[in-house]
Order: sequence, then structure tokens, then C-alpha cells
Amino acid sequence: MKKRTVLIGLVLIAAAGGLYYYKNYYNQEKTVSAESAEGSVYMSKVSDIMDQGALGVKTRLVGVVDPQESKDIKLDSDKQLKETFVEVGDEVKKGDPLFSYDVEALKQKIQEADLELEEMNNTLQTMNQQLNELNVQASKAKESEKQAYNLQILSAQNSIHKQEYNISVKQLERAQLEKNVDNAVVYSDIDGIVKSINSDSSGSGDSYNYGSSGSNAFMTILATGDYRIKGTCNEMNIYNLYVGEQMVIRPRADEDKIYTGVVSKIETEPATDNNNNGSSDSSSESSKYHFYVTVNEAMDLMLGQHVIMEEDTGETEKKTGLWIPNYYVVSDDETNTYYVWSCDDNQKVCKKEISVGEIDEEMLEYQILDGLTEDDYIAFPDELTQEGMEAILPDSMENGENQGDDGKGGVMNVME
Repeated sequence: MKKRTVLIGLVLIAAAGGLYYYKNYYNQEKTVSAESAEGSVYMSKVSDIMDQGALGVKTRLVGVVDPQESKDIKLDSDKQLKETFVEVGDEVKKGDPLFSYDVEALKQKIQEADLELEEMNNTLQTMNQQLNELNVQASKAKESEKQAYNLQILSAQNSIHKQEYNISVKQLERAQLEKNVDNAVVYSDIDGIVKSINSDSSGSGDSYNYGSSGSNAFMTILATGDYRIKGTCNEMNIYNLYVGEQMVIRPRADEDKIYTGVVSKIETEPATDNNNNGSSDSSSESSKYHFYVTVNEAMDLMLGQHVIMEEDTGETEKKTGLWIPNYYVVSDDETNTYYVWSCDDNQKVCKKEISVGEIDEEMLEYQILDGLTEDDYIAFPDELTQEGMEAILPDSMENGENQGDDGKGGVMNVME
């Protein structure tokens, strides 16, 4: 069902792209035709059409390579820091020592607790002896004296219960002290890189704290290994994303490298940072949102590297031969042939017969086997196009030729 929905969406996008083309270029062709006795047709280079693809313009988003996990380690408020074994930038493995606490004061408290427990146990022993003596005396007492003995026995029993409770509390305190001494050294439980060490952090709560901002953390470790991309979008294009969407990823420094990934998370709360790295069509006033992309096999990506992302519509799949959108190809049912509107050496519109191979129904593209090269120019076909009309090439449009007295032609605003 998901694939079918995506396919329908691709068809609708392609139709919208064709309509956009028709409204901009077809109307422009009619205007130029009115200014020329023979009429004119706007041409596009095949290589440019292949770069754009059948589905037209796509939104480009930016992101940065981020670790899958970031761990903040806070200091225990009950302990004093003694020694730090790592520095910022150090690479650590799981089990490596990070820092240690000064536990001499804790050891002293353990000794004091042992003395208190010894005294409390001695007191308890004396209280049990006294209770036994009361029981013996009560058994020998007269009937008129038994009630008084029973009251003394109940009071002694209550005192014993309280003493036993106090002993158990002190034992728990001692056990916690001993645990703190045993955990005097804090070890890393992930492979990572030490991002920051805050010597002024007092910390609180558990030693390990996931998902915090890191502002109160004594030490922050960025996990190594699997990376993800932390992307930024704005309120106008966040609804174009969905979890599970396939994405194409290109490093900004080298856009010839291509990686693929999947959108794994989309945050619905606006980002609190001042990063304005949304898509290029966003305005500075729109809210920014973060989303995350899990990367497939990107071992050579570097932490902190900036990338550009866009929807993967299948163009990353390797195809042999030349492929163009199907709406450029015209089928002649009478001769059972295919052709495109191209131009000859005299820059006149002509029919160019082509041989087609496979048809990519998802990308809405034809494979061209013969009759066309990437250096050729072709036009969007319509009922007004005729052989012999003047062909307007992109270079001549940029130079202001064949565009009327003011030298201005139609402008296609491309949104990255």
C-alpha cells in the first residue's frame, strides 16, 4: 500500500511538473510565435533534462553528521572529584576509566558506621536479655502482678523492634557507602569521543543521564560507529517529510559522492537554536524543525560534516543508456515509430526519430537506444509545434535573443 501511494504521488508530481513546464514555456513559445512569421519553439538540452529528471524540481535540505548517541555524565553530589583520566578529544572504548572520586571520607564514614552498628547490636543484645528476664519473672509472679509484667514485656518488645529497624537502616547506609567506594572509578560504557569536560559542574542525580542538554554535565561523550544526519527543515516543508522516507545524501564538500538513508525521526517542536540552515527557499522568519536520517553504509562520513539531502525518487539507481521523461516522447501510431521535437544544424525545428527501450513506470522515463545524445536539444511537444519553426536554445535565451524588444524572456524560478 505504501509503494502504491508513493507511485500515485510520483505521477501527480510529474503531472504538476509538466503543467508547470507547459504554463511557463508553452505560453512563452506562443508569445515568441506572435513576434515571428514562422513561430519559435523553446529547446532544452538533453543533458539538462536528464539532470532534472521526470519529477521536476525537488526540495533540498541541509544537515550535519551527528552521532547516534550522546551521553552526558554528571558528578555525584555526594562525592568529591579526585582525578580525571581523559581529555577533550580523546577516543575511549567501553570499559575505559574516565575519572575517579575521592573516597577517603567515605571510607571514614564506613568505619564510623561499623562502630555504630557494633554498639547498636550490643544494645539489642542487652535488650533481648532484659526481655528474657521479664518473661521469667512474669511466669513466677502472682496473679495480681502479672498485668504489670505484661505491660513491661510489651514495652520491651517495642523497644527491640525499634532497635532492629534502626540497625537495618544503618546497614543500608553502610552498604551504600561501600557501593560508592567500590564505584570510585567511573568507566565509559560506550565507544566514543570525549566532547567536553566541565570542571565547574557540580552535577546531581544519576551518573549517566541520557538526552539532557549537557549544560550541567561534567563530561559528554559522543558515540562512535553508526552516524545519523541531523537535518533542518522549515514549517513550509516539514509536512513533505515522513518517517521511513528514502533520502539521497551528498556531502557539501563533494556533491559527486552519494549516500542513501531513511528518515528515522521528525521533531514536531520548533528547534530552540538559532541555526537558519533550512532549505534555500525558506525565509528567516519561519520556524525550524529538526529531523534525523539513518545513513546506509557511510563509514567515510565524518562527525560534524555538512551534507545536502533530498528525496530519493530512484535516480540513484544505476541505469544504462540515455533516459528522458516520457512526456518528451511522441508516438506515431501510423508508422509505429517514436520521435522527439529537436532542431537541425540551421536551428530549425525538426522531427527526430528515436528508438526506445525500457520504460521506467515509477520514474516515468523512457530509455533511448538510438537517435538522441546528451548534447542534442529537444522541445516539449504540443499541437502548435511544426517543422521549420525557429528553435530557441538556452544560450540564446540567456543572451536576450529572440525575446522581444526589451530583451527579457520568461524566467523559471527554481526552488532548491
